[in-house]
Amino acid sequence: MVYGELVALPSDEGLLEALDRYEEFDSSDPKRSLFIRKKAKIWMANGSSREGWIYVYNRHPRRAKLVRGGDYLRSKVA
Repeated sequence: MVYGELVALPSDEGLLEALDRYEEFDSSDPKRSLFIRKKAKIWMANGSSREGWIYVYNRHPRRAKLVRGGDYLRSKVA
């Protein structure tokens, strides 16, 4: 499980394209992209779910540190 924030974006195609550039996702060449954008079921704190976009790292993690509990911000504080 990974913890994060779900935000509603305005219906502006350019904004999603800007996020793709930031995450180094190229829909025309996903194999070379640093991250892949995928639709996923998002579980809310109240137990409900929604569908949303997530970015998934598209490389082997090698020696990257495991984020214990799936909460990156909390792991940086500890």
